[in-house]
Amino acid sequence: MPRGRLLIVDDDLQSIEILVSALEDHYDIHFALDGAGAVRQLQGGQTFDLLLLDIVLPDTDGYCLLEQLQQQEDCQLPPVIFITGLNNTAAETRGLELGAIDYITKPINPVTTRARVRNHIQTHHTRQQLEHLAMSDALTGLSNRRHFDQTLRHELSRCAHKQQPISLILLDIDHFKLFNDHYGHAQGDHCLRSIAGALQQTLSHPMNIVARIGGEEFACLLPAIDQNQAAQRAQSLLQSINRLDIPHAGSLVAHHVTVSIGVATLNSIAHQEQAHQLFHRADCLLYQAKEWGRNRVVSAPSA
Repeated sequence: MPRGRLLIVDDDLQSIEILVSALEDHYDIHFALDGAGAVRQLQGGQTFDLLLLDIVLPDTDGYCLLEQLQQQEDCQLPPVIFITGLNNTAAETRGLELGAIDYITKPINPVTTRARVRNHIQTHHTRQQLEHLAMSDALTGLSNRRHFDQTLRHELSRCAHKQQPISLILLDIDHFKLFNDHYGHAQGDHCLRSIAGALQQTLSHPMNIVARIGGEEFACLLPAIDQNQAAQRAQSLLQSINRLDIPHAGSLVAHHVTVSIGVATLNSIAHQEQAHQLFHRADCLLYQAKEWGRNRVVSAPSA
């Protein structure tokens, strides 16, 4: 199991020293001395496995800070343990009701703190693994249809708020049934994994979502990408898959595996219902690519 990453938010240097001494042998530790510093780290693209949050801070209190972080979409909030010198039931209850998973009271006991942190980190990692399995396609390791649908709704909302375009690439392996009939399903699975690898490598930006949404159908969601950029990426995908040069003796298009690709873009996003519009438009363009001879990209804006 990889080393966990902890963020300690406390302005009491003595408490920080005790926590670091108790935990540094097993975890990578970062710290902030106030709420503003905590927000900067949690919004800065870093991820943490646990947040140790003091209730009394110089610029806010831990309760308010937790509520603030919970409301920010760009904040990757880990499980929270409150640190407090307020040893009373009301304070503990309020923290737990806000979503904290535990309490550590001052003066800090290094032995019990180490045990509590270890247990919560293990639980967090186990939950992450289960969530990953629930959102992943077992064969290719890509996102599955469920995760794709959830992400599409979220990214439409986010791009609408920021007034950014969003593009969707749908692609289908040409004559894949004939491939399976000729080579067998084991080779068919190998082909799907190879295509998935090419998609991930070509669209490696962390904002892009690549999913297997059907038997031989894949979707690539590109937030903040306009039509021209999306069409260029789709052409790169087409070339990457052709370069795989996977033999396909049953193909009516080429001697190797090819794909047909449809690309749709929303330039203005007003309603969540446009998730269906974007997907439907990309699907229509995908079938247009098939009608025009396959092994090609067809793209157009949706709005």
